[in-house]
Amino acid sequence: MDDIAFEKEKGVIFIAAGLFYYFHFAEIKDLVVKLAERFPGGELIFDSGSKTGVAISNRMVVKTGNSGAKMYFYVSNPKALGAWSGRIKEVRALPYYGGIRREIRDCYRQWRIGTKLNMFFGDLLKMTKLIHIYFE
Repeated sequence: MDDIAFEKEKGVIFIAAGLFYYFHFAEIKDLVVKLAERFPGGELIFDSGSKTGVAISNRMVVKTGNSGAKMYFYVSNPKALGAWSGRIKEVRALPYYGGIRREIRDCYRQWRIGTKLNMFFGDLLKMTKLIHIYFE
């Protein structure tokens, strides 16, 4: 963290895409707390699955024979992350696939029905989401 040139007036946004799944809950919580303390006014955006979503993903990974890619971290209640630190100002959760469906409609029309259903139900059941944390 010391290598990051940070000026509160300019802000900073951290993006962790497809990464946190592979760490344990305590490790992610520790990281978020440290980021909140070290980078006031900063933001963190990451994707997460629910407990059910991660369990389904892990079953699929096992079927492929890839035993080294087990997922551990999930967020079922994004608002609960706000209690991790007094320096967390706000937590927002957005549907993971919602923006894709709206922004690339032409491509989306060509996708298989199974893909479309997975995306629809993933958002509907909140099995996948984007989480945006704002630091105080």
